[in-house]
This record gives sequence, C-alpha cells and structure tokens, in this order.
Amino acid sequence: MPDADGLAALTDLAGRSSAELEAILKTAPPVPLDRLAGHLFHGMSLAMPAPLFALFGKFGKSFVADAATGELAGWNTRMRQNATGEPWTPLVVRGREVHYGKYRVAPHGPQSWAPYPGALLIDYGRGGNRSWDPLGRVRDFIVAVDGTDGNVWLGRMLLALGGRLVPTPSYFGLARGPAI
Repeated sequence: MPDADGLAALTDLAGRSSAELEAILKTAPPVPLDRLAGHLFHGMSLAMPAPLFALFGKFGKSFVADAATGELAGWNTRMRQNATGEPWTPLVVRGREVHYGKYRVAPHGPQSWAPYPGALLIDYGRGGNRSWDPLGRVRDFIVAVDGTDGNVWLGRMLLALGGRLVPTPSYFGLARGPAI
C-alpha cells in the first residue's frame, strides 16, 4: 500500500477534474528513470465513472531494468478491487498473480507528436505483447506530481492509431510501493 503521503496524493488526484489533470500533465516535471526501476507502483484510475472504478480502479505497475539491454521494462498487475484506503493486493488465480500488458519505458523527448513535454513514455507497442492484444496500441505518458524526487506520478493513456496518438478519457495516478 502507498505510504500515507502517497495515498493522500492519489486521493487528491482522484478529486480533480480532467481539465485539472490535463494541466498538470502539461506542466509537471519529468519522472527520472532511476526512480522507477525495481519497484511495484500502486495505481489508481482517475476521472473514471464509479461502476468502472469498481472493476478497474486499482492496479499495479512494475518496473525493472532489462538485463540484456539495460532498458526499463515492466508489466501491469491486476489488483483486488477493495476500498481505496485498503491495501493494494494482487489478484491471484491458480496460485499466480495476474500480470498483463508488458511495456518498455523511455523518455519521449520533444517530438512534435508527443502531447506532454518531458513526460516519460510507457510504450506497450514495444513490450512484446501478442500481435492481437489491443494493449499493443496503448501509449501512457507519465509526469512527476510532487517533484523529481517524489514518489507520486500522474499519467494518461493514449492510443496509437493510424500513425497518430488519440487521447482517451483514462488518467491514472501512481504511488511508489515496495521493491520487487
């Protein structure tokens, strides 16, 4: 579970409008890559209708350094959908945690197609997902909410379609959790 400050920051983000979240994404500092590796992050979907939040509101994102390339990689973990103040507990099926959506992480730089200056790119298209997996179209951009030394990040999901990025209404917060 995120520490008290991380949980308070996620709860604060959950109370903000999409316009406020968008403004943060456009102005917040980048997340240093070295703050991600080796940790499971507790994720919370933001600006999501209550019925959908009950199904997909809490999730985990793990980040590891790829031993072969040194590049940052990761995957999502399905979490039990309990109350926000309760621990983030992985969903276990047949004795195994449910992992999905592998990705690679890179600073995206100032490319003209990138919507958020300085944000890190979580690229599911380079994660090794199966060719038919719709997650291969997902591109998440994340920024630091509480400064570059902080532990809370804000992200937004976009879809890579027809050579361009299409915004979705999906925003999310991440709070640094335990080492993996």
